[in-house]
Amino acid sequence: MKRFPHQLVVLNPTTTEDRYSNTIDDWDSPASFRECGDVQQMSATELIDGRTATVDDWRVFLSCDTKVTARSRIRWNGATYEVMGTPNRLAYGSNLDHTEARLKRVEG
Repeated sequence: MKRFPHQLVVLNPTTTEDRYSNTIDDWDSPASFRECGDVQQMSATELIDGRTATVDDWRVFLSCDTKVTARSRIRWNGATYEVMGTPNRLAYGSNLDHTEARLKRVEG
């Protein structure tokens, strides 16, 4: 079995200025690159508060040199996921091995 069997796209925001000259994230034209990873669902919750919504909690394992941050998004299997918190770069001994990030998808 391949270590990173899924083809995905990492999206990172570019920046623009708002009408007050503040620098803000621009998701209309993000920087993107293809990457291999291992995406796994951890949980799913249905929220009912006058609407039907689900919140999915996932994690992705990526190579150690993947340029993914807490501001990144991951597109995989037709859906876009937000990175939750700072990705963890894991090492075994003194060698970096892989990057792990938690993902969230809200629908509805």
